[in-house]
Amino acid sequence: MKLRTCAVALIALLSAFLLIGCSARSIDSSLDVAEDIVEQHLDVAENAVEQAIDQAVTPNSPSPAGNANLTREEAETIALTH
Repeated sequence: MKLRTCAVALIALLSAFLLIGCSARSIDSSLDVAEDIVEQHLDVAENAVEQAIDQAVTPNSPSPAGNANLTREEAETIALTH
């Protein structure tokens, strides 16, 4: 969900810069700032997914299905739905 929000925010931000008609230099610096922001959000989302996967595949933690032996794909699916 966070990844989708980041993608939508990036598209909106890029569209706004293109519609405003800024100079090429201004667009470049603005795009650099936007890229940094998106990278930060993606890093946060990636860390959250990795934490959720780690928690889901830990044998001591119960899984939503009651089976502690999840595959990585099942854990990713569970993590991405949260």
